[in-house]
Amino acid sequence: MHTYNASLDADNAVRLIEQYDLVVDGTDNFSTRYLVNDACAQLRKPLVYGSVYRFEGQVSLFNHNDGPCYRCLYPSSPPAELSPSCSAGGVIGVLPGLVGLVQATEAIKLILGIGESLVGRLLCINALSMKFNEVRFRRRPECPTCSPDHSHRSPSEAEVACLSSTPTKSALPDDFYIDPMALKRLIDKREGELVLLDVRDANELEVCKLSDVLHIPLAQLESRIDELDRDKDHYVVCYAGARAERAASTLIAAGFRNAQVLKGGMKRWVRDVEPTMPIY
Repeated sequence: MHTYNASLDADNAVRLIEQYDLVVDGTDNFSTRYLVNDACAQLRKPLVYGSVYRFEGQVSLFNHNDGPCYRCLYPSSPPAELSPSCSAGGVIGVLPGLVGLVQATEAIKLILGIGESLVGRLLCINALSMKFNEVRFRRRPECPTCSPDHSHRSPSEAEVACLSSTPTKSALPDDFYIDPMALKRLIDKREGELVLLDVRDANELEVCKLSDVLHIPLAQLESRIDELDRDKDHYVVCYAGARAERAASTLIAAGFRNAQVLKGGMKRWVRDVEPTMPIY
């Protein structure tokens, strides 16, 4: 096995990938994913694709037997607000193993030349319902990567961007954050009329949540903001803090007296306050 002490980029992608007959994609950001796909399409190397997000996974096989590539399925990277990083969105710990096993199975079938591959089929895994569904798709004639008119196009990182690959920084001043232990003390004392506002999706609360939280998903907050009392203190909770920052900014702009973010979200709460609580 060879390892490379370098990041994959537009300058070395083709040189590294051309040494191999098959590529299994274990990347965690859109920029590298498109880069690997474009290099594989240019070199005509099959690519076993896998991705995970929260409780869902996807697997497919690209660039094989004149089949479609990743850009045929997803022509461009989604906007940053629709592609949260792992720290913001989270992934249940067992899911990468499940998706990885399916990818390994596809790779073995391809090497041995047996079975029916996932070419032109996207296998969708929902771990919460434990259902496996399939989406069929075709090669796009106008695909900028694998269509005959663009088959020699060089990989480029300039066309895609991913939130997870950019450094994160606090979106609010320091006094808008509260440490888990400080919030725990407030909850225990029950001083004042505090509201614990959890802005995660409903399926995330099935894994872990604080007691007596008010649940309003971030996507619904603006439309449901009148359900909240502007005179009460609101402590906003999410998985790692990013969504809570956006929610707190919304509350502040709407004239709420006090809105603070649980610093580090549920991820840090479990680490600092309740280590026996399950986390994803």
